[in-house]
Amino acid sequence: MTTRRRSTRVRTLVAGFWLAACMVAARAAAEGPNLLVISSTANGVPLIDEAYRTTLTDAGYRCEVLSHEALLSAEYLAQFGVVVVANLPYAGEEHTVSGYTLRNVATNFRLLREYVAAGGGVVVMPAISEFGEAYGTVYDQFLAPWGARLLIHQLKDGTSRENGPGPAAYGAGVILKNHPITKEMTGSDVLYPMNVMRWDHSYSTTPLLLGPEWTVLAHGGASARTYIALNNNTVGDPQTSHNTLYAVRPAGKGMVALSAIHSYYTLTMVSSKAENIGENGTGVIDFKVMRGEPDGRPSGFEELLDRTYRFLAANSAKNGLGAWKEVAPPAQEPYPSSPAAVDWSVQAPPPTWAHRVIPGGTWPDKTYDELPDPLVQGEMKYWKALIGARTRYSNGTGSVREYREAAIQAGYHAIIFTEVFAEMTAKAWQCLVQDCVENSDDRFLCMPGLEIEGTSGGRYLVLCSPRWPDAAWLTPDGRRLDAIRMLSLGWSGHVAVMHRPNSQSLSPQLFKQYQGIAVATYDGKGQLVDDGFYAYQWAVASDSNPIPIAVHEVSSPGEVAKAAATGYQQILPAPDLRQAMEYFRYGVAHFFECPLRYFISEGPILDGWSIFNKDRGKAELNRDHYRLGVGVRGGDAPVAEVLLYDGFQAVRRWRPDAAEFRAQVDGGHDMQHLYLLLARDARGRRVLSPGIRTVTRNWRLRCGDRQNWLGHFWIYTGWTLNGMPGYQLKLAGTSEGTLGWNGSAGGNPCPIFEYRFFSDHVQLADADFGAKYIDATWEDIAGDGARGAPVRPTDVVAGRIRATHFTTLKRPDFAVLEYDVQVRLKQDALLDAGAPLNPVMGGVFKGSRNNLLILPGKDPEPLFPVDERTQRRGPSTRPLLDLPVGSYVAGVIPLTPGLALSGDRFGYRVVPGELNNVPEGTEWRVRYLILDAAAFHWKHGRDWAETRVDDKAVQALVEMGFRGQTPYAFELRQGKLDGTAYCARLTAENGGVGGRCVNETGKEMLFHVPLLIAGLDSRAACVLWRSDTARLEPFATFRGTGYVPFNADRTVEFYAGRPALCDPRLAVEVVEWSADSAIFRLHNPTEAAIEGEFATVGAVRGFKALAARITVPPGASIEVR
Repeated sequence: MTTRRRSTRVRTLVAGFWLAACMVAARAAAEGPNLLVISSTANGVPLIDEAYRTTLTDAGYRCEVLSHEALLSAEYLAQFGVVVVANLPYAGEEHTVSGYTLRNVATNFRLLREYVAAGGGVVVMPAISEFGEAYGTVYDQFLAPWGARLLIHQLKDGTSRENGPGPAAYGAGVILKNHPITKEMTGSDVLYPMNVMRWDHSYSTTPLLLGPEWTVLAHGGASARTYIALNNNTVGDPQTSHNTLYAVRPAGKGMVALSAIHSYYTLTMVSSKAENIGENGTGVIDFKVMRGEPDGRPSGFEELLDRTYRFLAANSAKNGLGAWKEVAPPAQEPYPSSPAAVDWSVQAPPPTWAHRVIPGGTWPDKTYDELPDPLVQGEMKYWKALIGARTRYSNGTGSVREYREAAIQAGYHAIIFTEVFAEMTAKAWQCLVQDCVENSDDRFLCMPGLEIEGTSGGRYLVLCSPRWPDAAWLTPDGRRLDAIRMLSLGWSGHVAVMHRPNSQSLSPQLFKQYQGIAVATYDGKGQLVDDGFYAYQWAVASDSNPIPIAVHEVSSPGEVAKAAATGYQQILPAPDLRQAMEYFRYGVAHFFECPLRYFISEGPILDGWSIFNKDRGKAELNRDHYRLGVGVRGGDAPVAEVLLYDGFQAVRRWRPDAAEFRAQVDGGHDMQHLYLLLARDARGRRVLSPGIRTVTRNWRLRCGDRQNWLGHFWIYTGWTLNGMPGYQLKLAGTSEGTLGWNGSAGGNPCPIFEYRFFSDHVQLADADFGAKYIDATWEDIAGDGARGAPVRPTDVVAGRIRATHFTTLKRPDFAVLEYDVQVRLKQDALLDAGAPLNPVMGGVFKGSRNNLLILPGKDPEPLFPVDERTQRRGPSTRPLLDLPVGSYVAGVIPLTPGLALSGDRFGYRVVPGELNNVPEGTEWRVRYLILDAAAFHWKHGRDWAETRVDDKAVQALVEMGFRGQTPYAFELRQGKLDGTAYCARLTAENGGVGGRCVNETGKEMLFHVPLLIAGLDSRAACVLWRSDTARLEPFATFRGTGYVPFNADRTVEFYAGRPALCDPRLAVEVVEWSADSAIFRLHNPTEAAIEGEFATVGAVRGFKALAARITVPPGASIEVR
């Protein structure tokens, strides 16, 4: 968009170069220069604040705006008198999901430097947002040729170490009248923001470090000091007295100006009245830096910028730059794309190690296909890296140079040191970093790294970052890491690895703030000293997308040859060695890659590992299907076995006995799959893949810092149930059995979440209470960025809560969750009889707006008395009463008999006057339904207690089967109905259930009926066929039970189960099945051939029937057409 308030426009050069330059300069002075803003929308901000843009155009500026995705040219830049460069990407951002759009950044940097050298003017505005040092790296790279960099500290005036409200959020600086830009300014005051915006070096003002060519135009005042954040609100001790806010310098024929103030305040969010921008605590911006406080302190930063723009533009004009010529930015090559509708007869998986997500289309038809990566060009090579060496700088021997020579001789292409932090000094570290730089070239790379112990009980490797940890991150003795959160966003350009995961005090389920897991660790003699495979597999199965790491703890160059010949090796696939290492080291940035681009191997090469259509889309576009490609290449021995895991379950086992192996796996988007490949050659040497995940409608995903999950209502393992109910078992002599925090005496409960089964239709998750913290404070485990703590098994009580949530497919104002609570004694115990219920097994949400009690056979009545004037609930006066199955208690429906209700809690009665001794092995188990007016999800949060379903209670009880006949009935010809209580529980016969659902009411029900079909095997794909639709709906099984929601609003013929009948040992894939075509793939995981009959089921009508006599060789797959 172009805006300009001018009466005329210079269109041609009229009398030679210098005359034209003078005319342009004169017009620029009168009307304002042509201004180009290059910015980004990171954190959801605009490229430029529209109110500020209006100010510029009102002042006569032509204001053009581009993002960093654009491609510049010298001809395009020559039209501008000044270019504002802001919101640069952070280091490694090119490896994020949308990072391919940054393909022009390096080219644009070069063109901008050439533009300045030719006489142009550039103003650089920082945006040191969360993950701040990663942003600082890119700014420093851009500014280095001009002798400047940013100090990634927060500038403050020294009045407070905490963020302040209102005026306290801003310090007062000084404008120096020492330059033509500032000599004629009306004032000398400037405000600068002092807020720490987030704990991970997200700073609002980052002072400038400048060479002698620069002239300082503004600084923060004599009392200003720099600080490092301790948390989102507070800084530590003063670090330096650097206080430069704004400076300018000549460069070639042109000029460069540099600001220290975040571009939120000076470009992109200038008019914002919000206290926060995303997770950045900015304070209210509202032109305070630019113009000053209303009725308060003045600030001349807007005038400073305006005078800078005009001064630089005038200089540009003298050099023949800045005349508008209607030149557009160059056109770009289009990104790879794919059609909206997939033709599975020809669709292949994308090229392994050379693809990335490139979104296409628009919502709701948006696609997230894995397509060829435009940033990866050339033949794929497999680079071998040694991780784990220690030099003489810590507790090893040998120099970096000696290690380099030994590693090259052993066949390595790179070495990543892991110096023992407790044996290291900051000075020795700087020597190591410099040695690595001096011993790296295109042939071989040396990278620094640390092994460091954490106060949480974990052991970590920090690979590839040159950064030495701040003292504020460490314990008082400076030997251990206390700020564990820095492993994700404190260091940058790094990989944080859970080291020796099988030998540390942290449970693998509580690992967080990491990117990699050491799958195997070997000592200098080649002995395996830690087997981390379980921790790695659990992380893959829990959506944590870990990097598989192989560590060889060698202490001298003489041990390198043994390391190279022993065990797993780190393999980095890429066409170029530097590209391989650049990808590897940005472990946070490429969290969403599927798969990550590295593996570990003892010999075989994994050269086929990719997926197409991993994200479920519209069925009518054939996007309810995915295709996984597998390929393994042996070296001096054939490939003997290839195991494909889905979570912990082995779902394919090929036995190729060939030099190369290639296969495809097709599946419907029936559930969230988490694939892992483990193959071996005939000599027993293995290769282990990174994970590949699919994304269904019911997706879940772990956050990139690996501390919380998204997609479920339980999100922070080890901390809290996020407002959901628990249980309470009170016993004499122990606090176990109570899920609340018990204080600092030890024994506090640790809920460990296991996301067992997320299908396209249902979420099934467990909260396990079989562990307790050994010695932890609430601050250790609670909140974002908490360090965590070790746990051990409970002594007396073990518990588990299973939550099963069927997707709200029908209406957004009605959701149902089944809660299954189990509590078990691990030894004899004495019940506390001081309350009417013990244990308490559930209750109504605190503050719930629901207040109906409906007992079977009785009319609805208030659960609590309600004050007619205030409409507030009063205390319960109701005596203890029995709560039969199918009662309704303010949004809760019990499914287990024998419960009693006291107030808004329910559980089991205590027998008064008795000792109530309870023997070891006693178990209490209660199942109940929770009804709500919104889906159960972490975003729903506190609203659970504020929604109301009382108005739907009677209808729900009828439709769920608790008040006589349901509106629907099943007339089964195959299988049997075992009962209905919200869920219809069925047992399959010959692989399925089928018949007719009858509903003559003509009324829409509140929900789809969940079918729980026992007797199904996960080795065969399962489908739901209905006579009222032309498509099959895939559904998944969990431990022998199929889960599928069924629309029972109308009478319909249906079948749910296996699509084909054959030997049950065979895995069955539906490759393609329609009225005209049928392709099935059968896999035999056994060691003997399987012969028999194969036939599609007759109950599925309208789809091509297929029958054949088959023979499937051992460990092989065949297709039946």
